[in-house]
Amino acid sequence: DDGKGIDVLDIKTGLVVNAILPDKEIETIAIDEQKKILAAAGERKLHIVSTDTLGILKSISIGEEPVSLAIDSDLGLALVTHEEDRVTVIDLNAYKILTEIKVSKKPVSSAVDPGLRLAVIAHKTWGKDDNNVTIIDLNTFAIVKTLQAGKNPRHVTINPNTHQAVIANEKSNDL
Repeated sequence: DDGKGIDVLDIKTGLVVNAILPDKEIETIAIDEQKKILAAAGERKLHIVSTDTLGILKSISIGEEPVSLAIDSDLGLALVTHEEDRVTVIDLNAYKILTEIKVSKKPVSSAVDPGLRLAVIAHKTWGKDDNNVTIIDLNTFAIVKTLQAGKNPRHVTINPNTHQAVIANEKSNDL
């Protein structure tokens, strides 16, 4: 095994039941249950895969170093964060890039609140004033605000019922 591609695991049996994109280096994945697609980013592309057939529907060039992926099923958007300080927004209905948003240094994780139509991007940086998260309005693609977080925020997730984001901070060992 060369460590490439995506394995489909049956969690009941613990067996790998299929492999997708076996020749691709994949950095991050996300599933859109409504559209029945899987999005996989790696090697400068976002691959859209049918969860029914496991066939590739479309591959979109997205640029260098994708690090995280979040999907807003209601809006039909995929957000790919890149190590070089930007977020690419992809229309999952038309399979095309809508825009790119310049954000703070080193975005490493992203999550979407579909009810509020906001995205939260965590930034892994080392400077005293760099530990932050960016909030993006998914209707306008504008940065709404940048908030301070703990030391070295690494992962973000959102509870869509309470509209609260939880950020795991690597260096301050807190949430």
